[in-house]
Parts: sequence; structure tokens; C-alpha cells
Amino acid sequence: MLPALVASLAALGHTVTGIEAHSPTLLTLHAGRVRVTYAERLLKEPAVDLPFLSSLLDNSKQHWTLFKAAEVASSLFNAENSPWLRWLLKSSVGVVSDITGPLLSAYSRAGWRHRMLGNLSSASEAYNRLHIRLGGGHAFVKEAQQTWPEGNDELPFVFGYGNHRAGTDRHGFGAMVVAWRPFGKEQTDKLKEQTDK
Repeated sequence: MLPALVASLAALGHTVTGIEAHSPTLLTLHAGRVRVTYAERLLKEPAVDLPFLSSLLDNSKQHWTLFKAAEVASSLFNAENSPWLRWLLKSSVGVVSDITGPLLSAYSRAGWRHRMLGNLSSASEAYNRLHIRLGGGHAFVKEAQQTWPEGNDELPFVFGYGNHRAGTDRHGFGAMVVAWRPFGKEQTDKLKEQTDK
């Protein structure tokens, strides 16, 4: 993950000024006033895990969550009355996820806005190429099939379970959801402009 985090900061115009390795699975990148913390953790018990995750935020006023769920964690965030989902929506100002993240309707119910980027059939094809079974009954896919814009352009990069061996047709790069709390019109327009890039 480290190269992806450093590249993301550079793309946003930030220079990494320091790295703190708290443990083999927990590190923080410093870039001026911006701080990016990466934690690898198997989520099991909300009463233990959610206070740990909150402690990473250190009373941060604004933070985005990059959410790579995979099937097991996806079921935690999409379960009825999920404490994981409540924590995510309460603690984040925005979320970036692949197609195993929170349901689109969860963002709508919370009054959040969201954008669907990439091609949903491309994401399904990527799953097939990687021999990952994600049947049509998967809650996210089932819901997304009803609302995802048809003919969305491919992502210009591989994301989530996208397949970097997609070939010359560049099909199979995955799909992405960007969701955020409502801001003023100027901030929303700026975010839309950034996601268009």
C-alpha cells in the first residue's frame, strides 16, 4: 500500500515529509498539515475494533476513508443496524470504496452524495478473470445494477479487484464509489471536478 499512498499524496500536490511506523501493520505518512494513516486489521468485534479505529483519528477534524472491504468485511458493513456502518458514516467526511463496500442506499439514507465511477460490467469481468465468485445475489451488485450509469467509461487505472492484466482492450479495471457528506455548492462542484479528472 505504501507506493499507492505516496503516489496519491503526490498527485494531490503533497510532499511526504516523514513516515512513522507504529507497527508492521500500522504506519502514518506526514505531508505538511496532511496525515495519512494506514492500518491493516482483521475486523471481528465492534466493541474492540471501533475504539481502536477511532483512536487512529486522533480527533481529526476531516478524514476520508479508503475502504477495501472484500466479501467478509462487506457483510459487516452491510448488515442490518451495522455498528461498523454507523461508525464509518459518523467518523468520515468521505469514503472511497470498490464494489464490496457499503451499499449505495446506505449513503442515500444518511443524506450523503455519491458518484459511481468506472464500468460495472468491467468490475464483474475483473472478478471473473481473477476467479473470484461474486454472484448476482451479492447485495451491492444487485443494487448497483439498478442504478449504475450504463456505458460509464472505464477507470483510467486499476482499482479494487480490477485486473491489471486486462489486456489491450483496457476492460476489467474495476469500479469505484466516491461518497461524501453534503458540502456547500462550491465544495461539491470542486469534488465533482476532481473526480472527473
